[in-house]
Amino acid sequence: MYTTGVILAAGTGARLDRSDSPKPLVTVGGKPLIIWNIEQLQAAGVKKIFIVVGFRKEEIKKELTNHPSIHVPIEFLDQADASQTGMLGSVLMLEGRVTEPFFLTMADLVLEKNPYPLFNTMPEGKIATLVGVNKEQCLRSGAQSQVTLRGDQVVNLGREIEPYDGLEVGVYAVFPEVLSRLKTIAATLPSPANFGATLTRYAEQNALLAVRYDNTEWFDVNTPAILVRAEIFCRDQEDKVPQVRRIQPVQALSPFSTFTRSKLLQSTIYIERGIFQQLSETSILPPAALRSTHFLLTDTVIDPLYGSQVMVGLEQAGYRIRKLVIPPGEENKNIETYTQLANQIFGIGIDKRSYIISLGGGVINNIAGFLASTLYRGIGLIHFPTSMMAQVDAAIDFKQAVNASFGKNLFGSYYPASSIIIDPNILTTLPKRHLLNGISESIKHALAQDNDFLNYLFTHQEEVTHIPFLEYVVRRTIELKVPLVNGDVHNDYNEMIPQYGHSIGHAVEHLSGYHLLHGEAIAVGMCLTAEIAFLLGICDHTVVAKHYDIFEAYQLPTTVPLNIDLEDVVTMLHYDKHFLKGNPEMALVKSIGTMWHEKGTYGIPIEMTVLRRALQTNRQRVKND
Repeated sequence: MYTTGVILAAGTGARLDRSDSPKPLVTVGGKPLIIWNIEQLQAAGVKKIFIVVGFRKEEIKKELTNHPSIHVPIEFLDQADASQTGMLGSVLMLEGRVTEPFFLTMADLVLEKNPYPLFNTMPEGKIATLVGVNKEQCLRSGAQSQVTLRGDQVVNLGREIEPYDGLEVGVYAVFPEVLSRLKTIAATLPSPANFGATLTRYAEQNALLAVRYDNTEWFDVNTPAILVRAEIFCRDQEDKVPQVRRIQPVQALSPFSTFTRSKLLQSTIYIERGIFQQLSETSILPPAALRSTHFLLTDTVIDPLYGSQVMVGLEQAGYRIRKLVIPPGEENKNIETYTQLANQIFGIGIDKRSYIISLGGGVINNIAGFLASTLYRGIGLIHFPTSMMAQVDAAIDFKQAVNASFGKNLFGSYYPASSIIIDPNILTTLPKRHLLNGISESIKHALAQDNDFLNYLFTHQEEVTHIPFLEYVVRRTIELKVPLVNGDVHNDYNEMIPQYGHSIGHAVEHLSGYHLLHGEAIAVGMCLTAEIAFLLGICDHTVVAKHYDIFEAYQLPTTVPLNIDLEDVVTMLHYDKHFLKGNPEMALVKSIGTMWHEKGTYGIPIEMTVLRRALQTNRQRVKND
């Protein structure tokens, strides 16, 4: 039985080192990477652990000294210059210091199942390496050292072997006399020798044993993307295990009965130029609603343009209409406005066949939808979206909401408009800023779902006020969005893609005092989210550049305004509904039109350190301009 363990923690962590934490102390699943390995060694019966440290060694020593998870003696071995000698230097310095057979592991592994019991029988004087042999799991692991096997022996290892049988996990069982042989081999190799080349030569001259590691998840956490995968895995595992919150045993309640009711959410979209001029000849409400009172909700900007026209058209069609007019703007999409309108409606009188008809942009659509979903536990709803934002996004959804003092859309519901009636002609009356505001949502769908659509937007930016261009953009955006709202509500893709850039965008929008329009704020949010994807190694510079280029082409902001403190953005994210277990979750673009995911999970937990680095990078662009 092995009673000694060695953890190699001397090297630099390259892209995983943080300003506040070297790689071995980067947390996954709520604990430092190195603690994962210490706990598994302890569980395997190891009585003493040596830890080779070098880069930022004092921080590692301080963290591990008196750590509550450590129950065996720890001895630190200082490596003078790990950057020069690497892993090979860490291993060779064990000669004479570790005199009993030992387990050897890297500090950056997250292993689902404890591997050490697998090394239960091993001939003396040998070294054995743990080999992941499930190809699908290997591809997710982040490991790079490929091996070919013959029975239980490694016959070849390296980084470009075809075909190969598995990947080295980074866990070994070592007899101490092997160290002198490795040292002799290293001396014969071209300088500078490394551990991989030395182990390859050892395999050629001796029996390098293989212990197979199968049907279990494991991660060699060497890049930010693998860190994200490991974090998602840990969260999934945590969700599967009931959390014990009481010392006393509890007993499940015995149900007496159960009742359920399901309701189909369905909205029909109509797109027709000039439909506003034909309302007197158009049936938009069911015959049973003719005797009920209906409410046309609009704002003081839209009312002079279309309020009377729509109201007269509906009255001539035989409907009883009352008009409600509120001030425009996101600052009025709040619970106070909702309460005021509800009281007005109840004062006039409604019944279960009444409809709320929205005539306006996203703010009006949202308030009307929330009213319709809550009055009498649900009355009729129809949208006449008049802004570009409403026609491509706000009205094309079941989500209805108003804002709270803590952030956007915190009071809300899922409720369908029976009809969404779109007239592209009315977009000609919009100021250019509001056209561009809506096009920001169309760009979102292009970035996340359709590279060809993004290319179209790049080549037609001069046509932004032309109705044929606007109608095409409306239609294509709706084609991309409808499958997302039409699908399974529990599908992570359907949930996260419409939210691309929105977590940060909502925070920026709120902190701007709503001086930034929604589309302007999410343009900033998408640029920042692309920066995050790049920092995590998920996308390349080209993807980031295309984000900035497309939004700049449409005269949309790309950086957090200087009057917004970056730490306030971080704080605001705590109120986002996708802030879970201490981190915001975001969808990330891998390449234009393709989102990164891990086994169907598109909501990626983002470390606050990565978020802050992205914010600083984005802020630096302002200073460089």
